[in-house]
Amino acid sequence: MGSEADDFLDLLYGEVVRLKSFPIPPPPDLELSTLGLEVEDTGKRPITASHPHITKDFLQQFKGQIFCKEQLLFFEHRGARVHMRVSFATQKAGNACRGKLVKQTEIHFFESDLFKVSDQKEVKMILRRDLNIHDLAAEMKSLGVGGFGNELKDVFSMLVVPRFIPQEYAREVRCKYKQGIIFHGPPGTGKTLIARAISKIVNGKLQIVRGPEIFSNFMGSSEAKIRAVFNSAINDLIEKGDKSPLHVIVFDELDSIAREKGINPSDTTADRVVNQLLTMIDGYSELSNVLLVGTTNQLELIDKALMRPGRFELHMEIGLPNEAGRKEILRINVKRLQWKGALSSSVNLDELAKETKGFSGAALAALIQTAFFLAVTRAVPENIADTVWADAKVEQEDIDRAFGKLKLTGVKSKVVLCLKESIRPNTYGAP
Repeated sequence: MGSEADDFLDLLYGEVVRLKSFPIPPPPDLELSTLGLEVEDTGKRPITASHPHITKDFLQQFKGQIFCKEQLLFFEHRGARVHMRVSFATQKAGNACRGKLVKQTEIHFFESDLFKVSDQKEVKMILRRDLNIHDLAAEMKSLGVGGFGNELKDVFSMLVVPRFIPQEYAREVRCKYKQGIIFHGPPGTGKTLIARAISKIVNGKLQIVRGPEIFSNFMGSSEAKIRAVFNSAINDLIEKGDKSPLHVIVFDELDSIAREKGINPSDTTADRVVNQLLTMIDGYSELSNVLLVGTTNQLELIDKALMRPGRFELHMEIGLPNEAGRKEILRINVKRLQWKGALSSSVNLDELAKETKGFSGAALAALIQTAFFLAVTRAVPENIADTVWADAKVEQEDIDRAFGKLKLTGVKSKVVLCLKESIRPNTYGAP
């Protein structure tokens, strides 16, 4: 199998797979009524196509094949090789998440910065039709985010699921959406990564705002940048109304732009930025096309007005992963190495997960990367031009040396600091 199949099935190189025959139901039971495709990569090549033309090309290549949610595939279109992921697949006979592509299947292509489709019907997909709200850990893992159980279920129940309610019915029952959430915790625990994954799960338009980029030396410029953050959502709402797609706006390092007002009387710009942000958020308090996510290492520094109901009222601590979480994160980080045969059998992930107590997700990723670089360096002969890169293989000794390298770069010291501050780990699985 190829790397795409390995990723889709969550397999590691060398794993034994058991196969069994699949009894094909009679038509039209297996036929797909709808198929949603999300672009993962275009090879950095911008692609613009009309919906009729790209649909015709897709049917020519894949008509009659079986598709299921999260399936990865490569689609050849006008000389470009487009890497796609199945976002949703719905049968004509029900809500099963797999089926056969036929000529009558309605295909929807989700656009990205490098992939644009014209003449396509507007589709509002706040949640994928096949999203399993009861197993969000699997959904996150499929997006390369490990170390979490179903702690995010409450977040989705409060923040996302209500937005799937039809607008007309929501108005009748006076359903008011939760506007935003703040993920807080020590550095490197995956707060921004989670925000990105949530945007993918809800098929949202992602916009990441990094705090330091907002401030300017020119009078009024910082406030203008805050207003500009919401422009795309405003335009979509004006043009498409209730069919506007969901905009996921992530304020990374929220504490850097929303510190409590009045702390520094001489810094009036910071206070004006907070006031402008409050104005924009309150303007969207009863609308459904904006979902706000803030990330911070220091929740206590954020202005309390931002954390009131109707604003960033939900808060979730993202702590250090426990042993089960560390193993899952390590498994994700070594998957490609194992598939390429670049990881020795001497490396035991179970033992490594036990030995890395107190490591954040970023520290675990850095550990594997450092070990790989050490393995590559070891494989380089006197003449670097003669290097056979495929011979590089991560051994246990590389992992051991990587521990020392991380300590020198300060990654390990941050972990020790988190432990001293009694920052609790995530709570699912073994300790």
